Amino acid sequence: MSEKKQAIRLDFLINASYSIKPVIYTFFLELRLQFKKFVIFLCLTFVVLFLLSFVNYIFNRLPHSLPLFYEILTDYLFMIIIFAVSVFFGGIICSEYKSKTGLVVLPLINKNKVILGKYLANVVLVSGIVVVFYLTLTLFAYYFYGGPLLNTILYSFGFAILYTLALGSIAIFLSSFLPSIIPVIIIMVGYILTWDSYLSQFFADSNGEWSQYILFHIFLK
Repeated sequence: MSEKKQAIRLDFLINASYSIKPVIYTFFLELRLQFKKFVIFLCLTFVVLFLLSFVNYIFNRLPHSLPLFYEILTDYLFMIIIFAVSVFFGGIICSEYKSKTGLVVLPLINKNKVILGKYLANVVLVSGIVVVFYLTLTLFAYYFYGGPLLNTILYSFGFAILYTLALGSIAIFLSSFLPSIIPVIIIMVGYILTWDSYLSQFFADSNGEWSQYILFHIFLK
């Protein structure tokens, strides 16, 4: 009986490894393919933070308090997340059909495993951009205002990751039926900004901006 159990466990592990391998291969392949975009967004993020902080510091226009400094700079994270999600997640499905790579067009491997591997890779990349943004923001805040740093920045970071995952799901849905990544970017940016602006006006009398209120204005709490 023990030998049979061991054989069953071994077969299970072998089958599991065969099932996971396509996801892992797709994951690392997607990381390599998207690495240049990742570096570009990292540079863009750093440049935006540098210009908004050090230029204001040079001209003596820094916010008078640390929470206000966080609030102003994290407003720009909203745009960075939208563009990053659109660029990284927007081509997960449609790019395979457009370039005819065979990963999705031909049933060589399970389509769900390909999509899962690419999704996880892009989650890591966009989350890395968010991490770099908050680390850079924290360093600049400590340089200009000193300690102690606000604990609410951790809550804001958590909401930013959840916001990234939500937008990533929308981008994948659009990528499933649109012909290329360009329409995905246009729809994502236009829809999100229009919808957020509408809800911001709708809730203006109650708690200010809607989707950004908890995520980007949590520092005033």
